[in-house]
Amino acid sequence: KEKKYYINLKKMIKSPVVVEKITIPETKPVQKASDAAALPNQEQKVIGKVVKRGYAKSAYMGVFKISSNVPNAKVYVDGIYGGFAPLSLTVPSIEMHDVVVMKSGYHNYEAKKSVDLEDVEEINAFLVEDPNQMGKVGSFYVTSMPAGASVYIDGEYKGVTPILAKNIIEGKHNIRITKSGYSEDNVQKYLPQRMTINIMSYLVSKTKSSNPRHGEISIKSNPSNAAVYVNGQSKGNTPLSVKNLYTGRYDITVKAAGYKDFSVAKFIYSEELVNVNADLASLPKEETKMGSLYVKSIPSGADVYVNGVLNGKTPYTQVKVVPGVYNVQMVKQGYTDYVKEVKVESGKTANVWVEIKKVK
Repeated sequence: KEKKYYINLKKMIKSPVVVEKITIPETKPVQKASDAAALPNQEQKVIGKVVKRGYAKSAYMGVFKISSNVPNAKVYVDGIYGGFAPLSLTVPSIEMHDVVVMKSGYHNYEAKKSVDLEDVEEINAFLVEDPNQMGKVGSFYVTSMPAGASVYIDGEYKGVTPILAKNIIEGKHNIRITKSGYSEDNVQKYLPQRMTINIMSYLVSKTKSSNPRHGEISIKSNPSNAAVYVNGQSKGNTPLSVKNLYTGRYDITVKAAGYKDFSVAKFIYSEELVNVNADLASLPKEETKMGSLYVKSIPSGADVYVNGVLNGKTPYTQVKVVPGVYNVQMVKQGYTDYVKEVKVESGKTANVWVEIKKVK
């Protein structure tokens, strides 16, 4: 009663109606996913995109417009995953379809639905919390190197690293971690109930190092000519590249007089080139009252390097030095190099006085 009828795709009056002398041609039913593996051009339209689906193309189509009271609930039609609600799916009209909307921690919404030809059927799925499921959840704590990577659990976007994804149902889950410029990381983990599983992802840069066997760090700073330390060792002044690095974590510090130190940790892989751009912040005026540095060696005439930069020969005095810690190195041919970390304090002179040893 009050159903719409179509004959040769032509809309007729509403029921009840008697139509006489109608020739019924031999027809084939629209095939479902289980029969459609070999059918060409199997696709169906979803809002904003086209996705593969197990229905053959047909003129007899309608639209399911599916929403839910819970965001990001998964939608299945006839056992085929369609996406996250809210969404619209094009399906064969007239016949009945199994619609399931689900989310962890809630009872599934299940219904049989049909849609008339070229019509839209709105389906509002109301999900109710399942107390039994809510007690069988855990969490994933996902971090990455570098941070700021997007995290998807079973296809659902959760946020960016570092992130604690809560109320994940007990069981096996697929975790996908992505970041622009880096290779995607896919992890499969079993989550026990009432537990938090830590996942650390080391993302590999798509930019390759010039050395195929080792990693490389390219370091720039603003201002330039700042001293660079890698794992506490002086490497020179910016801009520079530190090459031949084995896979592992490296602590990088960039220093310049009158500026706050810049520090960052980077994980380097084989064949990877990592760029570090240090934007140094100026020290407040009250922190920039100068000190001085006096360097003397026996014998004299040794080259004096301060933070990797050649400043002169011993005996050497540098005035107006910004307070801080400096790497002082003395080099003289025929003698052993001398290296020392020296702290310069405001209004004081830091003295470095040493007898360098002859090479045997």
